Amino acid sequence: MEWVVRAVGAFYLVGGLFAFRAARMNDLMDKVLAGIELKPTPWPERLRSAGLWCGAAFCVAGGAALLLLSRWAPCIFAVSLALQLVYLAAAARWLKPEDEAEARGRRSTVNAAIVWGLATLATIWWARTGVLR
Repeated sequence: MEWVVRAVGAFYLVGGLFAFRAARMNDLMDKVLAGIELKPTPWPERLRSAGLWCGAAFCVAGGAALLLLSRWAPCIFAVSLALQLVYLAAAARWLKPEDEAEARGRRSTVNAAIVWGLATLATIWWARTGVLR
C-alpha cells in the first residue's frame, strides 16, 4: 500500500511544481498587461493569482507529505480542500467567467477540487489504517 501512497504523493508534488510555474507565468502576464495599460492589476485577477499560488503551495506540501508517509498529510489536504471551497464560493460570487474558455477553466477547477476531496478522504483513511506515520 505504501507504494500507492507514494505514487499519489509524487503525482501531487509534480503537479504542484507545474502549478507554481503557471502561477509565475500568470503573474508575469499580469505585470505585462498592467504595464501596457498603465493601470494596476484588477482585484479579481489578484484574487485568482492568490488562489493559484496557494493551491500550488498546498499541492506541493501535500505531495511531499504523502511521499514521506507523514501523518500531517490529512491535515494539509483538509486545509487545502477548505481553502479551495472558500475560493470557489468567492469565485462563483465575484469572478463570473467572461467567456467560454474561462467557463471551461472554472469547470476544471471544480473537478480538481472534487478529486482533491477524494484524495483527502484517502489520506484520512491511510492515516487511520496506519500507512501514514
